[in-house]
Amino acid sequence: QDLAGVLDYGWQAGESRWVHPFSEVGDKTAILNSIDQMQMGDMPEFGPPMLAAYNALVKCDASQKHVIMISDSDPGLPPLPLLMQYKEAGITCSCVAVFPHNPGDLQKMMTIAQTTGGRFYNVADPQQLPQIFIKEAQVVRRALIFEETFTPKLSFGLSEIVRGVEATPSLDGYVLTGPKGGLAQTLFVSHQDDPILAAGQAGLGRCVAFTSSIDSRWASKWLAWDGFEALWAQIVRWVGKPAQGSDCEITADIQGQEVTVQIETAENQGQIPTLSQVEAQVITPEVESRVLALTQSGPGQFQGRFQADRAGSYVVNLRYRKGSDGPLQLMQTPVTVPFAPEFRYLRDNRPLLEEVATISGGRILNLEDPQMNPFEKSGLKFPQTQLPIAPWLMGAWMAVFLLDVAVRRVAVDLVAIRRKVVGWLRPKARRAKPDEMLDQLKRTHAKMQEQFESRRADTRGRRYEGDLKKEAEMPTTPTVTAAEKPATKAEEIKPSAPKTSPASAAHIDQLLKAKRKAFGTDESREKKPSDPRQEKQT
Repeated sequence: QDLAGVLDYGWQAGESRWVHPFSEVGDKTAILNSIDQMQMGDMPEFGPPMLAAYNALVKCDASQKHVIMISDSDPGLPPLPLLMQYKEAGITCSCVAVFPHNPGDLQKMMTIAQTTGGRFYNVADPQQLPQIFIKEAQVVRRALIFEETFTPKLSFGLSEIVRGVEATPSLDGYVLTGPKGGLAQTLFVSHQDDPILAAGQAGLGRCVAFTSSIDSRWASKWLAWDGFEALWAQIVRWVGKPAQGSDCEITADIQGQEVTVQIETAENQGQIPTLSQVEAQVITPEVESRVLALTQSGPGQFQGRFQADRAGSYVVNLRYRKGSDGPLQLMQTPVTVPFAPEFRYLRDNRPLLEEVATISGGRILNLEDPQMNPFEKSGLKFPQTQLPIAPWLMGAWMAVFLLDVAVRRVAVDLVAIRRKVVGWLRPKARRAKPDEMLDQLKRTHAKMQEQFESRRADTRGRRYEGDLKKEAEMPTTPTVTAAEKPATKAEEIKPSAPKTSPASAAHIDQLLKAKRKAFGTDESREKKPSDPRQEKQT
């Protein structure tokens, strides 16, 4: 099992400490969590962390011991005896310098790497760090040759290769490998679960891998084992090409990308054997299988077609049964689809190129001429393209026609439009001035209205009062005597005007004068003599 640990220089502790203790790697989750929680400090010297790593590695029984140290090359060199102890214990140390303060400090890490047998890296781009650690992790591996006595264990007993094999003798060594995975089957493993015998499909064929030897170096007990020959006979039989039947012949005809497969049975003593359960399959160059449909075109003849999408080698597998109860037999034939015919010509067709250049008005370029300029434009005729303007003229005519109809049929008030535009363009300060004048006129009108209403209210509230000190007198009528002439009819009807006192008459005249003045009545008009007819009617 692989072991790993992480050391740093604690900022608060002031000494080297194990961020992740030296233990089995496992699924690496604990190591990643410990690295995420690291709080690095400025390490003064390389000695303490290298001593802690040495004490942990020297105690473990590992075939490869390796230290990867990353720093800015600022710490001081470790003691020389410690570096010699690294070398004697077989512990290598690779140093990675990241953004050093002084280029001269790089010599420290170079000395550590050279003394212990490690590597030195001066990293200018942090994105190179993952690649460096992957490269260094490949150094930490076990020895490829393992020489110890062990007994292989059967891990998969359903394969035809190990049929009848239950136990095997011990081996004295093997070459260290790892399982391939996928469809590969690991048949025997070592005591450390390393593959010893594995088999699997490789493209269109099969392969078998045996990591030990079949001679006396590691397999001396296998050579004396009774099942040694039977096991290897089954291995060779399984990995070898199966025997093919000779009852029919397969031919292929290639026309472009269509391949026609013709199957014809061979005559046996003048008789054509009967084939049943005939099935065909095509393996493409991408190692993909396709079912090939077959139709019987005659006695003992079958035909099928498939599309060869790309050039390469195809394999046609045919499985059939001779008769109705015969064993299943298998036949294979390769079909090679070549590249397009133009790929066969390895020389240029200069006459054709010259003809194309002459027709198109171009020229032949000589690549061997150093003064040749492929971008020279002299002598070249550039094509001219004529564009019709009828659509543009039709659009212009339509716009003028609509404008003419609008001018004739639509009445436009240019004055109103001008006022509107001037109103929009006039500044707000200038447009606000007429509003202030209008407000002032409204205030003046309201003020005058209030004065007029107050005067009218004063006039309506007054009541005329006469002179109470004067005695009221009843109006008197003149007395008619018998000696006077009798009055006419008009005079009889006309009432006599009441007689008033001089003071009352003067007051009434003033009122009438004021009334006439208020209503604008001409005084001279009032004094005109009235029409006798009107008086009579009255």
